[in-house]
Amino acid sequence: MRVQECLLVFALVGQASGFSISGASPSPSRLSRLSSLEAIPQDPKNPPPEINRRKLYAQAVGLGALTAGKIILDGPKYKETPDLSGKNIVITGGNTGLGLASAKQLAGYGANILIASRSPEKGQAAVEEVKESLKDKEEGKKGNIDTLQLDLADLKSIKEFASALRQKFGKDFPLDVLMNNAGVMAIPQREETADGFEKQLGINHLGHFLLTSLLLENVAKASKGRVVNVSSRAHELASPDWLEDLQLTKEGAYDPWKAYGRSKLANILFTRELDRRLRAANSDIVTLACHPGLVRTELGRYFFNGDNLGPLAIGLVPFLPIGIYASRSPERGAQTQIFCSADDRVLSESGDYFANCKVNPGSDASRDFESAAKLWKESVRLTGASFAV
Repeated sequence: MRVQECLLVFALVGQASGFSISGASPSPSRLSRLSSLEAIPQDPKNPPPEINRRKLYAQAVGLGALTAGKIILDGPKYKETPDLSGKNIVITGGNTGLGLASAKQLAGYGANILIASRSPEKGQAAVEEVKESLKDKEEGKKGNIDTLQLDLADLKSIKEFASALRQKFGKDFPLDVLMNNAGVMAIPQREETADGFEKQLGINHLGHFLLTSLLLENVAKASKGRVVNVSSRAHELASPDWLEDLQLTKEGAYDPWKAYGRSKLANILFTRELDRRLRAANSDIVTLACHPGLVRTELGRYFFNGDNLGPLAIGLVPFLPIGIYASRSPERGAQTQIFCSADDRVLSESGDYFANCKVNPGSDASRDFESAAKLWKESVRLTGASFAV
């Protein structure tokens, strides 16, 4: 949970930065003794300040702890340089944040990148930014960078995107990686998508559910193609009875974080059930979910947004410096989804949830296969998606 993470880090940092050594007043420092020996004139009413070694030591320890803590909080960096030349990757929300960082790094490995963006203008700007990041790379080792419009809050737009993708690259083009990255977080008031779905569930899960169904045939045409669903540790926020009122339609039921948490739990359960079905169909497609960590992106734009600034957001304002310290840059936050998209070590881990570039068990609810099957059935009913598995 992002708020819990911030508060936990605040406590840890407070302990580190507040480190002190108690004791009696220190004896005169060597510097003051040297000054006396050298007979430097001193004003007895204004003696030179003494160096408090214990205080300096405490400050050094505190700084060291903060530095070590930041290294840990930033998570691992994927240092491999796989050759992805000729590989085709679609990234939803690839115009900003984690998606843009992923696009740049994966393009640096030679992959062809298709950025799916709600705004055509922002999508094109991202294309130019990715191309700029490749300016020093040899021409023959650069992949193609392109963009198409996709609004995950509109089922019609999702279908049009899939159709446009095939028109652009051919009906049978192999899709090596579908990175379902786009999302919204903590919308203050309950909103709905164009099709009447609760907005966080609609964009974060249902939109990607339909998109995956439409592109799975192309993923199957790649050798060991991958579906990477970007989830979050916030999946732990979902209550045990979350499927009983999936879209929080009951009066007073909506809570921004509750809605976000269940959409992220849905990402993981979708991953598990899709994997189960793929294995039953003897498919070599690999499907993975991942947690990027606490990342500084546009995802929190609703949380600290002027007119909608809620009590919880206001209460967290004093902790913003801690939040900034504890959070990762998009480049560091994207490392796990890049790892899941590019590294062959994940091929034997299909259906798993990753954090910090390694398998993570997730919550008990994220391993509830009965709930995964129920969610799948309801998602098919709501979206009209049709899977060949």
